Parts: sequence; C-alpha cells; structure tokens
Amino acid sequence: MQEKHRKAFDDNIIAEFSRAGRIMRGLPGRLPFFAQALLNQKSAGKKRRAWSKRGLEVPPLLIMSITKRCMLNCAGCYSKLLHEGQEEELNPEQFARILTEAEELGISIVMLAGGEPLLRPEILEVAARHPKIIFPIFSNGLAISAEIAEFFAGAPQLIPVISLEGNESETDARRGEGVYANFTDISKLLNEGKALLGGIHHAYRAEL
Repeated sequence: MQEKHRKAFDDNIIAEFSRAGRIMRGLPGRLPFFAQALLNQKSAGKKRRAWSKRGLEVPPLLIMSITKRCMLNCAGCYSKLLHEGQEEELNPEQFARILTEAEELGISIVMLAGGEPLLRPEILEVAARHPKIIFPIFSNGLAISAEIAEFFAGAPQLIPVISLEGNESETDARRGEGVYANFTDISKLLNEGKALLGGIHHAYRAEL
C-alpha cells in the first residue's frame, strides 16, 4: 500500500470515529466507549506506521467469513456462490490466535461476515474479549433476541450491521416475508438495551 493511500485510509478511520464521538455527546452513556475507541484506533495506526517503516504494510481492517450457514435463502446471494464446498469452519482457538496477531500488527477493525455470523455465538464470545478491535457484524438480524441484545450492550465493540435491500417490499421480496418488520423490532430492542446498531442497503446482487 502506498504511503499516501495508507495515510488517507487511516485519516478517514480517525475522522469517522471522531464524528461518531461528537454524535454521542447527546448520548453520554455511549460517549466513553467512542472516546476509548478513538484512542485505540490512533494507537493501532501508530503500530501500522511502525511496521511500514520495517517494510511490512499492514491494512487497517480485516474481513472474515466465519460461517456459510444461514437461515435465509436470499435470491442472488453471493455467499452461496462462494461457499458451496464443505470446508470446516474456523474454530474459536484459531479465531483467537488471528485476533491476537491482528492486534499486534495494528489491525483495528475486523468485519465478520457469513452466511449468518450470529449462528457462531462461540466466535462472538471470543471477539468480545478484544475491546481494542471494532467488529462490524454483517447480519440479517433474525437471530437477535433480548439475550443477544444484552450481550451486544455489554460488548459495544461488536456492532451488528443489518442488511436490507431498501424498503419493506424490496427487502422481503429478496430475503423473505417479515425480514423488514424484524429489523424494526430488533432496532427497538437494541436501542432499549443501549446497544449499537448499523444498517446497510444493498443496491446490487450476484447473478445465479
């Protein structure tokens, strides 16, 4: 990675966390987490720059597909195309080792994808033990219960990012009836529990 691109990426990450911290001033209960997260991101950036001087370019983020299992059968799902084999899933010990190495290198964001990542609670429990890393978790949201919402509230670095296609008709047409309504329900559940939540709207799909 060229120096200017690495610096631009690092600067954008810090800028986003700074912006989130300003937003959280209206929610003082969440502000300490974002303040600490900003410090962690800056510290990780220093590690990456140190490794760069030694000739090793370290990316700030890592994407890990931790399962190919899912309770939905969405039209045009890229994961079904990529994960048709019967490979063994990453076990908690392997995942823990990867996270330890990632922290040492300065990787500060680990995106968890699938399949449906919430079907691997043992993996999420390992992630919860790494507060210096931010874990966006790309999920359909169907596995989120009051218990899971409480878990996320206690590990704010784990941030469920719920996938939608757009409005209710578009989402349910691709993912199944009731998926959009479930998003509305779990949004209330997570907000009541003071857990963080993100959403992503897909504008494309793979062709089967």
